[in-house]
Amino acid sequence: MPDRYKRRWLGPANATIEVVVVGDYEEQGSAEVDGLLRLFTKETTGVPNIRYNFVHFPVNQACNPVVPF
Repeated sequence: MPDRYKRRWLGPANATIEVVVVGDYEEQGSAEVDGLLRLFTKETTGVPNIRYNFVHFPVNQACNPVVPF
C-alpha cells in the first residue's frame, strides 16, 4: 500500500495488527466494516492492538468512471 494512502490512522502506532480498508462509504459493507474496526481501535479492556486506516475509493461511476457499476 503506497504511503500516500496511509494518512489517518486510528489506534496506537505500536499495534501489532495494521488494517487498511479500501472502500466507499456509500457502500453498506464498507460502512459496516469501518464501524466495526473503529470499535476495535477503542479497546476498553486495555490497550488496543489494532491500527486502522480507511482509504476512500469511490465506486460510483460519476466519481470513478473505471468501476463497472
